[in-house]
Amino acid sequence: MDERLELLFRHAGLSEKQAKLYRMLLTDGQERVSTLSRKTGIKRGNTYALLRDLRVRGLVTEFEKDNIVYFRPEPPERLLALIEARKKDATIAGELAA
Repeated sequence: MDERLELLFRHAGLSEKQAKLYRMLLTDGQERVSTLSRKTGIKRGNTYALLRDLRVRGLVTEFEKDNIVYFRPEPPERLLALIEARKKDATIAGELAA
């Protein structure tokens, strides 16, 4: 099941590592970067960068608690907007190529 979710996330335009992090957050709720890094095997610096990109896409929220940075997932329905945007971009690219 986890692999199918990650495949869906990849279809929405997430990288393999972003999909793994997003799935982990959906499963665990809010989490520290160090914990996510350890659980996913993604280096901590890369984890920060990937999560911040997910934040820009509106898929995670970053917050601080007791001077520690945490991330929590936004609802997966936000992925629909990403998928629709990719479809629109593909349509426009197709029209421009024709």
